[in-house]
Order: sequence, then structure tokens, then C-alpha cells
Amino acid sequence: MTRIVAWQVHSMARPKFNVLIDRLIASVDIDDPPRHLVELITAAYVQLEAPELDAQMWAEDSLHRVSQRLTTLHNELIQDGRSLRYAFNSSDVLYLQGACFVESGIDDEDAASRKRRRSATHRLAAAIGQLEPAEFEKLCVIALEGLGAYEVKLTPYRADQGIDFYGRLRVGSALADIAGYPPVFDKFCVWVIGQAKHFEATQVATFDLRELVGSVQLARSGEYGSVNDRYPDMKIRSCDPIFSLFMTSGTISREAWLLCRNSGVIAIDGDSFSHILSETSIELDSPGLQAVEKLRAFIAEKQPVVS
Repeated sequence: MTRIVAWQVHSMARPKFNVLIDRLIASVDIDDPPRHLVELITAAYVQLEAPELDAQMWAEDSLHRVSQRLTTLHNELIQDGRSLRYAFNSSDVLYLQGACFVESGIDDEDAASRKRRRSATHRLAAAIGQLEPAEFEKLCVIALEGLGAYEVKLTPYRADQGIDFYGRLRVGSALADIAGYPPVFDKFCVWVIGQAKHFEATQVATFDLRELVGSVQLARSGEYGSVNDRYPDMKIRSCDPIFSLFMTSGTISREAWLLCRNSGVIAIDGDSFSHILSETSIELDSPGLQAVEKLRAFIAEKQPVVS
């Protein structure tokens, strides 16, 4: 009886489940080897100042629920097109690993090479945060061109009417392989209109996305708060499809992600942005100031076109 009373006295209230999940995910580095979920849950509870005995007991008790939540979140990340920080080991889903961990015998050389490139770029995402906002906008244009967009233009940094860049993107189609129909295939393209937000300390909120949606609708009708036509190269016809693209160096709130999912806005957060950069020709393999200067030299070399 004495031992039970003593445990009740020293035991703390269990941390909220969402707080636990956030702490657990944050503890997984992008190229970490597999670790059992019980070990990770226990460590997360301890980081939240739970006593060791409580942490171990709660980890065993919440294993199934944590596993389900991580699976749900993982599927949502894929659905939203977001960069993955963690993954489940192919041999046992109760083992969690970094999304860039190379599984011997599972990942071929191409997959392993992609993971290594992404891991190196992800670690230097902080370098992007040290850029000036105007530099980040240029980097967004470079990244968009890396995704296959063409005729991409960067708007003037001031008085941009809520649009930071725009361009065209050709949509893949079986028509491309049919001889004699290149003119038809060329018509399968969409406009890409976007905003770039260089946020570090704050999250992107629904307000920022609504601003982009409003700007895109005004661009379709050619209505701007200026006398002259701001974008003479952006002639959007009534039936032209448009992708609304929101790119940020920071993070995006849960509510904003939900709005993206419901509205069709394509959002790219800091993690996904660094993932895209890993597929470009730039190799950021040095830490600190050297990486920032290399990134600036890369931007200067590309010199995006300003409309």
C-alpha cells in the first residue's frame, strides 16, 4: 500500500497527446536509423519532463494510438504533397526512421542517391532563412523552373499587386507521344501564379492564403490597383487553368494546410522547398556562412527575369 501511495504522489499528469506526437516527430532526424516506437515514445515523454517509470508505462500503453496517429499524419503529408520527415521501416511498421535513411537491400542506387542529396540540402535549410526576402523570391522562381515551368517571370519587389511570380507549366499527356499532334499538345498547359513568404518566426496562416487567392482572381480579370497594366505578359483567357502556388521558407499552420486541401491552393513549406532544391543542380554541402554565400552565388548566376 505504501508503494502505491508513493507512486501516486510522485507521478505527474500525462502530457497532452498532440504535444507528445509533435515532440516525437521533432526528435526524428531526417536520416536517423530505425528505432522502435516504444523507445521513441518513452524518450518523448522524458523530454516532456515525465519520470522515467511513468514514461515507460505510458509508452507501452499508448503504442497503438501513437502508431495510428503517425500513420494518419504520414498519409496526410503525402496527400498534401508535403516533404516527409519520417518513414516506417519496410520490415516492421513499429520501427520509425528518418525519411532519408537508406535501407540496405531495399533502396536502389537511384533512390539512395536522392535520399542523400535531400538529406544534405535539408540540413542546410537554415541557410535559406538567412536570405533577404527579395533573394528568397528569386530562389522560388529558380525552384519553379526546376519543376519544369517556362516563361517564369519575377514581379517587381515593390507594388507587386499580391503576385510575386508567374509562368506556364506544360501538363504531361499521351498526346506528346502521338506523331503529328505537337500543336495540340502545346495547348495542354496551365498558368502558375504564386506568392513567396519569407517567414521564420511565424507560421503561414489562412489569411496569407486568402490574399493569394484574391490576387489570382483579380489577375484573371486583369484588375489591379494601378493605372497601367502591371503584367503585360500575363494574358489569362477566361478558360485558362491556373495553379495557385504558395511558397514559404517557414512552416504552415494546420488550419492553413486544411484550407489548401479544401481550396486547391498548392503550398510548399520550408521542408518541401529544400526538397525541391535537392533536385536542382545546386549542391549545398557546406555549413554556416559558406552555404549562404554559395546559395547567393547560385541565385546571382541564374538571374530570374523580372517582368
